[in-house]
Amino acid sequence: MVSLMRRRDWFTSMFLGGLGVRVKAPLSAATPAPSAAAGTATASPAEIHQLLGFATMTGEDPLAMWARLSETQQWLAGPLSPDAWAGQVFIADHLDIFAFRFLSIPAFWMADHASGGPAGFAAERFTKWFADWPKWWKSVGPKAPDNSYARLVWQMPDGGPEVTYEWAQTGQAEIVCRITNSNPADILLQGYVPWDNNPPAFAVLYSESSDRRSLRGRSWTPGTRDGMRWVVSLSSPLGDSTGIGTGLYNSYLPNVKTLYLCGRQGQSYEPLEEATRAWLSPGKIDGLLSANRERYLKSRPEGGGWLADVPPAINDQLQWSEVYTPQRKRAYITVSRAWSHENNSAPDFLWDSFFSALLVCQEDERKAYALVRDITSWQNDQGMFAQYGQWVPRPNNWIFPVAWGHTQYPVGALATAKIYLRRPNREFLADIYPRLLKNHRWWFRDRGDGQPWRDGNKNGLLELGSNYPAEIPYQDRQQTAYFESHDDSPQWWHVAPYNETTNTCELETVERNCLYAMDAWVLAWMARELGRAQDAEELDREHASMAGRINDLQWDQRRQCYFNRRWSPRDGNWFNPQMAPDIFLSLLGKVAPKERAEALKGPFYDPNKFAGPWILPTISRDDPMYPKQHYWRGKVWAPINWLVYQGFKIYEWDREAGLLAESSARMFLRPWRERAECYENFLATTGEGSSDPHYTWGALMALIAVEELIDVNPWHGLRFGNLAPREDAHISRYPVAGALYDVSLTEKRLDVKRDGKLLFSTDGPAEIRRVQLTGPVVSAEVRAIQEVTVQVGNDKPQRLPVGLTKISGSL
Repeated sequence: MVSLMRRRDWFTSMFLGGLGVRVKAPLSAATPAPSAAAGTATASPAEIHQLLGFATMTGEDPLAMWARLSETQQWLAGPLSPDAWAGQVFIADHLDIFAFRFLSIPAFWMADHASGGPAGFAAERFTKWFADWPKWWKSVGPKAPDNSYARLVWQMPDGGPEVTYEWAQTGQAEIVCRITNSNPADILLQGYVPWDNNPPAFAVLYSESSDRRSLRGRSWTPGTRDGMRWVVSLSSPLGDSTGIGTGLYNSYLPNVKTLYLCGRQGQSYEPLEEATRAWLSPGKIDGLLSANRERYLKSRPEGGGWLADVPPAINDQLQWSEVYTPQRKRAYITVSRAWSHENNSAPDFLWDSFFSALLVCQEDERKAYALVRDITSWQNDQGMFAQYGQWVPRPNNWIFPVAWGHTQYPVGALATAKIYLRRPNREFLADIYPRLLKNHRWWFRDRGDGQPWRDGNKNGLLELGSNYPAEIPYQDRQQTAYFESHDDSPQWWHVAPYNETTNTCELETVERNCLYAMDAWVLAWMARELGRAQDAEELDREHASMAGRINDLQWDQRRQCYFNRRWSPRDGNWFNPQMAPDIFLSLLGKVAPKERAEALKGPFYDPNKFAGPWILPTISRDDPMYPKQHYWRGKVWAPINWLVYQGFKIYEWDREAGLLAESSARMFLRPWRERAECYENFLATTGEGSSDPHYTWGALMALIAVEELIDVNPWHGLRFGNLAPREDAHISRYPVAGALYDVSLTEKRLDVKRDGKLLFSTDGPAEIRRVQLTGPVVSAEVRAIQEVTVQVGNDKPQRLPVGLTKISGSL
């Protein structure tokens, strides 16, 4: 029986760890790609024997081994190991893997060292010391998406130094680094093998150059001809060391203020050492890092006013969360490096991945497309998206490596639509749309016995469900059905019975049905975008039908609100008593008629329900469970805030959207600015971060703030500004559809520039939406709550009335 409701607690005992970063091409002409000159397909036997020896570690004849090896097609490099962001990993074709990491050591930690070499003493304690490493952070980023510049800053405890770690990728298999201690300190440098250090998989033999200026690595059983060796050269000589000739090497470097390193993967030690040491000439790495940093900072999106630090935080959190998974041999932005550390594969959670794709597309469309393609590949024949992929099972646990028995809420179409509008790619949309549509059709599809997959009582409303066999305990099947919601510990925990015949819970939740309605509406928009008129008409009918059923069956006339509906009444009441912010998803789903939408403002402003400085709690404040702030029963969660915010904007709830954006940004920015933390959730009682401090979707709290100034979506198209500005704010160089936008908003004016040229200017608060550009002509809608003067491009200013006005002009 599952006794703890957090996925993480439930799965923790089952998993190992792994991660990586993909690089497609060299980033600088300063260092050429590794050469295979010392050995190619036409190498002589003497050259082959020099590279492989006369006997291999597998017993295979060296000439035969060489014949089956190939030149590397894909190089990966970056901070790839989940337990060591202070390091680098180098991978050739997923076969030859080398890595190093380091730790600046407080003198206090070595106080008990009495005899023997310091490297051995420190190495024995390295894992324990390193376990607390993320708690020391002060600053994460900047980190350029192309790895041209990256930085981390942390404060060592117990009187240790502040450490600044900067690095840049200078070639497809080469990275330069600078480690700066605020005060001279000893450094332990470790060469190791992430994921698997047992021969033959990824096993490495580490050694030292004769002059002790380079750490060397050799594949135990090479998988490629030109990636079988590796070198990291240092500006200081290697110190006392352990582990020479093994897969775990440690060197103790005393009294270091600044340490420069260059690591590179290739074929022969001598040319690798020559190339890496060339970078160690005085000022060379300094000059590169300075130039790359300045170039990136001048090009990335920035925020000001109450949006200061917001756009960079989104990118840096996501980029530092990219991982490599040995099983699937690909890079992936995982939910958290801590999750990757607990298994060997970086879990593919369904809606987490869609949110990560939406966030990372701010600066990196390639990774956004890859995330969406990857998570939608976990689709079964019937059309269901698996709730997760890649978990590694244990023999004593029934959990499967892929959740083929349960799914999650349909947020994929919304995320994909926003990504497409931000980074237009028709081929991408045409590829993903059929997968999303197939998933949408799955919910009500006959599973084979006349029973719909998720409409257990066949009344047209959806329930949560779980398709696992009866041999699995009832409580586990019930719990996995709960996992189909966003709530790992939902308000209806162990209240909603699990029906073993229909494989659904006997409860119809507001969130599931409103999100289904939203999915139908967005897919209809997507179908029209792709010229699929028949699909669009069918989806429009589905949306209208679902909205009608929600209003007929889930609206409590007495309490004037939407509620979760039981299959049968209890004490004459069909509805569960608990109230949660899922009531506002009726706005996102375009479900609530105008009068019912207005009624929902009551609980939003009620301090006994949701109102307060830290919003939105995931259960009303007057609920008996609220004070405990247990996971999804009371805490504030970024995905819910972001989804609810979209509905507020659809229904033109300007003030409410502004309050939600301001509260979200305040909760996010405080720990980010203080400790570079991006929290999984937040306490609705204090606004403090809670649970995992480095969880990717926490950045949705920052995205809400960005969308107060600029957004692009299926309902309003490209939109600027809002009618209830909280404080002065601006955003610069924000990319949308191939252009860079600067947006500045105050109580007195809105200014928008496109690629440095004036697009719009107003003399008061305004929302400008459905912006379309056709050559030099621009058209839009302007919404105003007072008369406002608007200038479009170079045209003369025009006075507009209160309400919604269509305008056009020329640039």
